[in-house]
Amino acid sequence: MADILQYSADLDPDFISIEIFKELFLIDEEKLQEPIKRLKALSIMNLTYQNRQAGLQLHRLMQFITK
Repeated sequence: MADILQYSADLDPDFISIEIFKELFLIDEEKLQEPIKRLKALSIMNLTYQNRQAGLQLHRLMQFITK
């Protein structure tokens, strides 16, 4: 979960493709679901879609803090 936040700090907070994390951590989308659920529960990230692609939207304050 911390790795997702760390890498997200330097990306566009409005849409971060889940594909980035799949490639970065060499895991499938199913294994990403648990940390994403935790981040959503804490209102740090939301799941969003852009052009039929799943992605994450990072709270801007959290992005500022993690930079």
